[in-house]
Amino acid sequence: MRLPRLAIAAALAFLTASCVPAPAPRPASLPGAAQVTARLRGRTPLAAFRGLVSFSVRHPGLKGPEGEGEGEAGGFAGKAVLLWQAPGAVRFEPLNSFGSPLLVVVANRGELRVYSVARGRFYAGRAGPRAMRRWVGIPLGPALLIRILQGALPDLGGRRTGAPPSRPPLRLEWDGEAGALRLEALPATEGGMAQTVWLDPESLEPRRVRLAMEGAELEVRYGPFRPVGAGRLPSWTSIEDLGQGDRLRVELEKNAAAPAGEIPPGLFELPVPPGVRVLPLVPEAG
Repeated sequence: MRLPRLAIAAALAFLTASCVPAPAPRPASLPGAAQVTARLRGRTPLAAFRGLVSFSVRHPGLKGPEGEGEGEAGGFAGKAVLLWQAPGAVRFEPLNSFGSPLLVVVANRGELRVYSVARGRFYAGRAGPRAMRRWVGIPLGPALLIRILQGALPDLGGRRTGAPPSRPPLRLEWDGEAGALRLEALPATEGGMAQTVWLDPESLEPRRVRLAMEGAELEVRYGPFRPVGAGRLPSWTSIEDLGQGDRLRVELEKNAAAPAGEIPPGLFELPVPPGVRVLPLVPEAG
């Protein structure tokens, strides 16, 4: 009876091994790190976006925007109106089943304002990672969130005048398992952000980004890029906090389009409704 069992085990092992994708062949020639980063820095990402998106948030203790909407404790999913204008203005409105906003979240000029339409509560404070995590699900400042949604790398260094001459070098190599170029960028200063980026070998559009910064390690994954207005955006973006397990996923609707020119600045203003008390964004902060 041992022979048939051994034969079966060998057959299963062969089938399992045959299902594992073979590493992608290394291209005949690879560009240098300087050539790749020059191309990346030379791109002009889309400066503004306004459209309808599908989104999902996974965050401990969360049950929809202020307890409204669909989802179980720790997560929420639905449709939302999303607007952003580089470098740091964001407006996010999760919608109910009738298309009306449940919550309005606006980050602009370093300030975060949140109006819970369902409960008639207004919150205001600094747009720091802690507050953004509570209301958006991920500990990211508005400027870095926009860079990620643009499909642009947060920072490759060397763009500012007077930059230190001893910047850590960028390392580029072929990742056969991922079938992509892997670019590693060490932090330019102590306590800065380190990046590992997996790039499409032809378009150099990012497929995956790993960000290591003080207090968080994030992994970003992108869907295929597609034309949007005068530029290109990822069809979907997933941002996960590997330490906390939080995740934000944003997917463009089919008819998503960028506006012509800048978004009216008034859309990134959120006045306090008459008679509504202003509360702190994070209650334990006072």
